[in-house]
Amino acid sequence: MQFGLSGRFLVSGTCQYDLLLWSLKDGKLNTTFDGHTSFVWGLDISSDDEFLASGGQDKTLRFWNLNQMDREPTIVSVPDVVYTAAFAVDTPALAAGIGSYGVWLFEVPSGSIIIKMDLTATSVLRFSTRGNWLVHGDRGDGLSCWSTEDLLSDKVRTGQGLSVKRQTTRAPGSSSNVYSVAKTSNGVWTFCMCSSGEVYALNGEGTPGILVGTVASTGPWPYMDLGPVSDDGMGILACCGQSRNLAVYKFASWDAEGASRF
Repeated sequence: MQFGLSGRFLVSGTCQYDLLLWSLKDGKLNTTFDGHTSFVWGLDISSDDEFLASGGQDKTLRFWNLNQMDREPTIVSVPDVVYTAAFAVDTPALAAGIGSYGVWLFEVPSGSIIIKMDLTATSVLRFSTRGNWLVHGDRGDGLSCWSTEDLLSDKVRTGQGLSVKRQTTRAPGSSSNVYSVAKTSNGVWTFCMCSSGEVYALNGEGTPGILVGTVASTGPWPYMDLGPVSDDGMGILACCGQSRNLAVYKFASWDAEGASRF
């Protein structure tokens, strides 16, 4: 399940491998996309609502045109399972976690490879709301951030298909698995949840490692999302997990060090 950045759409998957596109204006089902032959793990909607990306167990990545919903998708075959996918903001590019092959960046909608990043055990990818950072969470080393400008620079693009590392920062102490990333609508903060229940925050400059709190256990494979954040920093954080329990937290304004109170 994934909300679009604009707030117009929500996309969800089914046990029959179909994708359901919902209108958030009236809550009605807009359309159904079919074609995947196994479970879909990665979903995202581009910031301009033009494209939906999906990838999963069938080792394909698909780009669906939301302005021409009856059009066949662009299908890109990849060598391993697609576990997560994320559109860059205001840039025609998509990052995808390709099993043991790392994180690959693709041009949208052609599906051409821009760059391959030597990262394994990727569990979640998200671009910051302002688009200047790619946030990477994995099942072992925790949290890292990558400069979008560096990843999409002309220098990197000329080395198409070359594996490079461009790590900029890492959250200290976040050694447990990072399974979920959520962004504030005002673009100031990005939150990352670990399997231990710890929630870390990154500010708009990509500075990581601020432990904002530990939430009650939500079971394995935790998922979280954020409601609207007011100008004074008040917001709602919702968490759930495979144990089928749901927890909702209200977080307070940030102090001078950027810490928060649940």
